[in-house]
Amino acid sequence: EFQAQVVKTAIDDTCPVVIETNPNFGNLFGTVSAGDVPAPLQVHPGALLRAEGGYLVLRCHDVLREPGVWTQLKRVLQSGLLEIREFDHGAGAATGSLQPQSIPIDLKVVLIGEPGVYETLAIEDVQFPRLFKVHAEFDSTIAVNKRNLSRYADYLQWLVEVEELKPLTADGMAAIAEYGRIMVGELERDARPRLLLLGCAEYGARCAGRRDRLITRYSEIGDLAREASFVAASEGRRKITREHVERATLLQRHRHDLAQELTERGYASGYMRLSTKGRAVGQINALTVIAYADSEFGMPARLSAAAYPGNGEILDVERDVNLAGNLHAKGMLIMSSYLRARFGPKALHSFTGALTFEQNYGQIDGDSATLAEACALISALSNLPITQELAITGSMNQFGEVQPIGGINAKIEGFFATCELQGLTGNQGVIIPKQNVQQLMLSEVVVLAIKSGQFRLLVIDHVDQALELLLGKPAGQLSKKGNYTKGTVFGRVNRRLLEWSQLHDLPESTDKGAEKKSR
Repeated sequence: EFQAQVVKTAIDDTCPVVIETNPNFGNLFGTVSAGDVPAPLQVHPGALLRAEGGYLVLRCHDVLREPGVWTQLKRVLQSGLLEIREFDHGAGAATGSLQPQSIPIDLKVVLIGEPGVYETLAIEDVQFPRLFKVHAEFDSTIAVNKRNLSRYADYLQWLVEVEELKPLTADGMAAIAEYGRIMVGELERDARPRLLLLGCAEYGARCAGRRDRLITRYSEIGDLAREASFVAASEGRRKITREHVERATLLQRHRHDLAQELTERGYASGYMRLSTKGRAVGQINALTVIAYADSEFGMPARLSAAAYPGNGEILDVERDVNLAGNLHAKGMLIMSSYLRARFGPKALHSFTGALTFEQNYGQIDGDSATLAEACALISALSNLPITQELAITGSMNQFGEVQPIGGINAKIEGFFATCELQGLTGNQGVIIPKQNVQQLMLSEVVVLAIKSGQFRLLVIDHVDQALELLLGKPAGQLSKKGNYTKGTVFGRVNRRLLEWSQLHDLPESTDKGAEKKSR
């Protein structure tokens, strides 16, 4: 018999909360070792015994990768008895002829895992959902409201005090966001705590990808505050101002923007072919996002389409050479379905189309280029040139309705950077889905360019609107007789498809005539 010393980490000592960050066999269940006479056996309690009567918090990934831990943990939870035994790591099993008597144990085990882990374990282990019956999911973002904004402010104030950082001025706190000044202006000027919280809240909103949501990764907010404090200290300043936070943000970006710099250098030198001026048939500026572990940046890409008489097949070059994922393939099929519904299967069987991302040598996925693909192919079919001053992003359904996409801010900023390198004309801009407006959290440089008329954002909710902006002609409406108005985009496409259809039927009629003549 022995008495285990219970390490309590909760406010209430009667209900301990133990967080075990290294749940190997010994740390979790305890260890047994030989002692001196007259105590031949020494028993050391593990995290399970220290959490008796309370809660034990474990990371699911850590538990599963330790040999023998998962099986033994299930056995303890099922029986309610803790057996402290030696563990042979070589054999991967508990060993030892002598062991203490089993200890009745009563506690709650909380497993923390990534999204989808619960479902995976429930499928692979039938005992798992019986032992862990309460399944809770947590969103990575929270709503923008006074309560949550106060939490951001409280965290930063606590961080400054605990880590002895330089204090943040109201302007410096707001500068943690790119729109901090706008948000600060909406608050009472005498409410200093509220002023302090706005900047970090806007930074969190940009990370979350929506203006009405805040990211809950407080570590990222804290890292920015720490680096801003370092910048201020290196300049001998007593407080963190807007300038220090903006410089810290630039330093963070500079450390991992090599790929972006190389891409922009390629566009500037002409090594990467992309036009931001003029017009071209079957050529459109699509927008992509290059994502890394801790960052992402937008990169425009030239998407080209070709159309010629054929058998109705639409070739997706990326898919055919295994450079495209399932979501990209789905977008292509949806686009094909839209064209068949718009012009009819008979007309579409008269042509063959081909689509490709030029100078692409890596994997692509997602359906955010569906809208660009449809516009490029319709441009090739109608022989109408697309303005290269506009880029476009967006998904679409079979009815031509535009759907939102991800990475909207990075995509807009990426195309703006390319336009800046090649020279701003005042007519350049990006066409985006209407639903993505609420996610706009653009950099200050882009915002100022839009306000001054050097750059544009155009919002649409249907592919017809995109075609009119890109091709400079009305899309066209179907009449009661089943024809499109002459001079419209769809009118030109329909006329060309009918011409190709007649060419497609010509060999067949010639063969029949020759056969009749021979008879």
